[in-house]
Amino acid sequence: MIPMISLSALICVVAVCLLSTYINAFSTTTNTKLMGSTLYSTVEADEVTTTEKKGGINNWFPVKPSDALSESNGYDNLVKSAYLRHILVASNEMADLLLGVYLKGGSIPGNDETYIQTDGDIFNRLANDVSLCSSTRDDGGKIGWVDNPKNKDNQERLDKTNSVVSEIISPDVIEMVFKQRVKGGDCLKLPASDGESWHIIRVDDLHIELNPSTMGAGTGSKNIINKKRNKLKGSGYVPLSPVFNKVDAEVVTTNNGIEDDNEQSKTIYSVPNAQYYKIVTTGCQMNVADSERIMGVLEGELGLQALDSMNEGVVDETLIATTKSTKNKKKTPDILLLNTCTIRDHAEQKVYDALGPYTNLKRQGHPLAIVVAGCVAQQEGDALLRRFPEIDLVLGPQYIPWLGELLVEVGKGSQLCMTEQMIWSEKSGDSTRDKDGDWMVPVKRGHSTRGWVNVIYGCNEHCTYCVVPGVRGVEQSRSMDAILQECISLANVGYKEVTLLGQVSLLYCLTCEHTRVLAIWLYCQGVCLYCLCKPLY
Repeated sequence: MIPMISLSALICVVAVCLLSTYINAFSTTTNTKLMGSTLYSTVEADEVTTTEKKGGINNWFPVKPSDALSESNGYDNLVKSAYLRHILVASNEMADLLLGVYLKGGSIPGNDETYIQTDGDIFNRLANDVSLCSSTRDDGGKIGWVDNPKNKDNQERLDKTNSVVSEIISPDVIEMVFKQRVKGGDCLKLPASDGESWHIIRVDDLHIELNPSTMGAGTGSKNIINKKRNKLKGSGYVPLSPVFNKVDAEVVTTNNGIEDDNEQSKTIYSVPNAQYYKIVTTGCQMNVADSERIMGVLEGELGLQALDSMNEGVVDETLIATTKSTKNKKKTPDILLLNTCTIRDHAEQKVYDALGPYTNLKRQGHPLAIVVAGCVAQQEGDALLRRFPEIDLVLGPQYIPWLGELLVEVGKGSQLCMTEQMIWSEKSGDSTRDKDGDWMVPVKRGHSTRGWVNVIYGCNEHCTYCVVPGVRGVEQSRSMDAILQECISLANVGYKEVTLLGQVSLLYCLTCEHTRVLAIWLYCQGVCLYCLCKPLY
């Protein structure tokens, strides 16, 4: 006989299970502290954590982005350089004190007083006030870009590039930074080369470069690149798509059609036989924000026009009859992009239904590039290519910055599946973009007064009932500087409401006092800051 259980008892059991999952997910050693976007660790702490992981702690799923990478997408293969700031102090005790102030958003440990700041970046102010480095003190501790000594593409030029900053930070310290497999927003305490003083080093961002013709394909990688495509069964046609060409760096022009706050929007591709694109977006606000970035690439860098506005809807029924000779025939897209959701089976089935009319066009020899992005793309991977061989590109969410380069490969006749784990970087994507620029991926905002701003990507919780960690990857927080700069730029052009986005945004917001500072500043500018639909001030 099956025992009966009351609804209230069942709720209690579920609550206990969820609480247990939550506690286990936040079980960390005392040597590693995660606060918002800032990971504070020392070399010794990293070694202890690694040893404990081997003993069985946190060995179920990777929690650091670098641990989730495949052999072919290794950290040192991806990361070419890092943008660093530092504070040089005379003692270990002073370094610990300053780290405490920075990590607590300006609150002085053991004291009710708050460190007064003149701008949104406490690290800059601390560097100006207490750093012993005269070369960087007045510039907020700015060191600049330093190359990864373990990246094979850097070997020939390493002596020239890193020697520029050798008087500020020694090669041994640089090597220790990359040994930690850092990402943007991480903050490290490392001993200086003189054996007495200490560096507090913040990694503002990483520069990641990939060869678009290989793009991480190889041993142990989920990325698939088919250089030669077969004829479609029953049609006799080899799948065709528009041609996408790279524009020489000398003739890159600024495209002012993408939001005024984005000075990095540039047309860096030529698409001679394509003019229109169509995006169908389903799912959560994160997908809407991703679609805005995709539209920014398609319009700002490829110079295409939207066939219709971004929305959640169905396929244009008129496209089914586009092969008939009619005078009032509607325009067809040259690029179709489905940004998908897999949280419910119904949303996933809508993707397959929507693909039907467009695959028919492809089978009739129409030069159309079909891209499936979002969570269904990440979950299904190359299975989508087997089910729908007409698809040209399966695009995981982490590969949006490389959309332009991937379309160049599609234009050459390749079929690609890009779903391997990646490290998030503000400087990701096309190498033509200025590495020192503010924003590397242009954004086409879908609203004139309400903006989405990503603060954290991925999830480490791995709840039994949830698919998000499998399709959005490991948690990666954006740096506070990047978030602040994006919010300020939105406020400057008249936006009145900003919503902070993340799969588990509370892991960033509720542990980072910096966000409160940002909320108060935006409130003074007349902008409402939201997180999980709740005001933060």
